[in-house]
Amino acid sequence: MKKVIALVVVLTLITLGSYLGCGLLARKSYGMAMSELQANFPGHMESSYKQGLFSSELQLQLDIPIPDTNADSPQTISTRIRQTVHHGPFALGGQRKISSMLTPVQLYAQGSLEVDPFMANEPPFITQLRQLATTDITVLTAINSRTEVSFTGNPLQTTIPMGTDNFTLNWQGFAGH
Repeated sequence: MKKVIALVVVLTLITLGSYLGCGLLARKSYGMAMSELQANFPGHMESSYKQGLFSSELQLQLDIPIPDTNADSPQTISTRIRQTVHHGPFALGGQRKISSMLTPVQLYAQGSLEVDPFMANEPPFITQLRQLATTDITVLTAINSRTEVSFTGNPLQTTIPMGTDNFTLNWQGFAGH
């Protein structure tokens, strides 16, 4: 009985250690990516990374400068990236979306890129158009640190009243890697 308990304890420690190790690798990869982005990004940027044992929460706020605006007070478009990062070796929250359930991974992340409102009181038409910019982002990093990023723009169908007429918007979405 003691051998069974000892085996269970050892296997539990190995499992928790592997999730902790992959979580630390994910945080290190995130830190390196943020350093590179900060070095090359022309606007203001804020980020946070709240690490857990099996998953972490990532938030990134980017203020993208609009070219040819006043240099003293440049106008910006604010975007937000929010992701849940599932740590490996088996990303429990996203493993079923990976080609093989038994493929070990460093991380699997799901989230979205959202664009903040352009105006304080934006008309419904602008709100609908802004929703087109909302993009789902999926990141898969294998144990060997090879990373795949997928972007998906969700389809949107709506009719928006514009004065006495209606404007029909039929956006088919997009997908890219």
